[in-house]
Amino acid sequence: QVKDQRAADGDIDCLTLVQAPVQRGGGAPPADAAAAANPAPASPFALSIARRAVSDGRVHFFDATIGRFEQTLEGIALEATGLTTTPGSAAAPVAPARIKAGAQVVPQGSLALDGEIALAPLAGSLAYRADDVQLRGLARLVGQFVNGTVDGSSSVRGQLRFGQVDGALEFALRDLQIEGRALQLRGPEGSGAVLDIAALKLDGGELDLGRRSLRIGSLALDAPRIGIRRLADGSLGWQRLQRAAPA
Repeated sequence: QVKDQRAADGDIDCLTLVQAPVQRGGGAPPADAAAAANPAPASPFALSIARRAVSDGRVHFFDATIGRFEQTLEGIALEATGLTTTPGSAAAPVAPARIKAGAQVVPQGSLALDGEIALAPLAGSLAYRADDVQLRGLARLVGQFVNGTVDGSSSVRGQLRFGQVDGALEFALRDLQIEGRALQLRGPEGSGAVLDIAALKLDGGELDLGRRSLRIGSLALDAPRIGIRRLADGSLGWQRLQRAAPA
């Protein structure tokens, strides 16, 4: 079992542990005061794993960048080949590792990943598949963008790409295909914003969490039902669903 956390500054504990240099104890004192004040950065610990396999694993993940988003994965099966923290160079690039994994999403649903990942610097491109995932469990994630509550289930296909940009870890889902069932959206209290959709199908989407943007190629809705309220100040209740970007 593994417990991991994405801190408020975007760093993920397990990745920081792998990428951080080993702290040296003792040793000769620095030659002068300037060297003591500005020590040279230690080299990262070099770790290489030719093949790694995991069966029936469990991960509990907490993301502090979006309030208290927590997710548990059980029954994890993973196979990785060619993992290394040794950075390459233009003359001698290091091939990315191959990753294939599957898991059950608590309380309901399944997740599968298949693709490549590099640890130094951190970057990856993985085919992503999630089936029958309950949206209420993603409330904190959705809450980054929408001031409201969601319910229903969805299946998602896409390409998950991530990497470090200016020290921060950025995530994006591309080539998105989403099928939703029994979807419900409720705005904040008093807004009168209500949306029910029997089925939804989205193709050609792109979700960039770092840029807080969503692009949609095509969208089909089955039996949508919408509630609209004009408020006392003349605005529409739906306007209250847009959450302001953080300062």
